[in-house]
Amino acid sequence: MSAMTVKGKVKEISSTKTVSDKFEYIDLILTTDQKYNPDICIQFSNKSIDKLQGIKVGYYVSCAINLISRNSKGRWFSNISGWDIEVLDESDANDLHHEMADQGENDELPF
Repeated sequence: MSAMTVKGKVKEISSTKTVSDKFEYIDLILTTDQKYNPDICIQFSNKSIDKLQGIKVGYYVSCAINLISRNSKGRWFSNISGWDIEVLDESDANDLHHEMADQGENDELPF
């Protein structure tokens, strides 16, 4: 499987949450160009938290992610784990902004 990325505008950055002395994380909420349910939560943990230095709400970014699923007692839980982030340059951000604006033009449901 190739590396997965997701692009969007930073909507929110949580404070650091400490679970134990070996695990802490920050939730980064991105608004993507998806028409339905555009907001996604990407979790940056431990050493990956350092990648968020300088990232601010409103920035257009591209995040390298892994999808992680676990089975616990017959129930599946999934998580989006971020391991790198890059601020998009102005032309990339404008392209993404136009894609996101175009999504709102046709509000018909696909079903």
